[in-house]
Amino acid sequence: MFINSDHDNKKLYYNKYLPKQYKQVMIILHGYAEYFDRYEPVIDFLNQNNIAVYGYDQRGHGDSDGQRAHIGSFKEYTDDLNQFIDFVYLETQIKPILYAHSMGSLVALRYLLDYDQKKLKAVISSGTLIKSVNATKTYLKILAKIISKFHPTFSVKLKFNTKATCSLSSVVDGAKADKKMFGVASARWGDELMINMKMVKSKLKQVDIPILFIHGKNDKINDRDATYEFYEMIECKNKNFFTYENSLHEVHFDVEREKFQTDLTSWLNTIKQ
Repeated sequence: MFINSDHDNKKLYYNKYLPKQYKQVMIILHGYAEYFDRYEPVIDFLNQNNIAVYGYDQRGHGDSDGQRAHIGSFKEYTDDLNQFIDFVYLETQIKPILYAHSMGSLVALRYLLDYDQKKLKAVISSGTLIKSVNATKTYLKILAKIISKFHPTFSVKLKFNTKATCSLSSVVDGAKADKKMFGVASARWGDELMINMKMVKSKLKQVDIPILFIHGKNDKINDRDATYEFYEMIECKNKNFFTYENSLHEVHFDVEREKFQTDLTSWLNTIKQ
């Protein structure tokens, strides 16, 4: 199924998984190089707990239109998210909970900065992208900014360590074999991520809805400690931070996924209407 983006009419693939009865609705917002249907194990768990699940492939990902990992501006991501939140609410008449992973978490946090937070019931930020572990060298950041200005669609291969995503070889091997996943990104995309990480850190001070951060202690992609410092700065009546001692970047797929599921279920029960 597809919806056309209000931003520029690009086709965005989406899907929905609805149990027979549900009182909660969750939108899953995937990370870099991923796509929504990759979250099938998470979707199955949520459906078993009577939670309806919606999601879409972000532009330039999965089955959606667009150059792989390229955007003209970060607003394209947040506009698409805002449109999809409205779409889900119109279909269900239930405020959705947003589960956003990695790059998706940065989109979600920027959304909270610029849009009406109260459209959402809550936000769950997984493997939050506030600071990458292997931060790009200064000269490469400058180079990306220059190239972004004069040749924004210029795409390069990223030295992305797939083994750092999950400690389970079955998950890593599956990602490597998955033809929908990729390892490239444009100069503009990289520059926009750096700009928005800095903006979210400096400007997002108040969150008016429940927010939960989930992070693997051994995450070698996004910095767990930097995320916790950011969490501490946020003013919010209902905020939590769950760390998973033996997990890497994708806690929801990793060795502690059952503990994650138990923790998530308990937390979701605290925000039921």
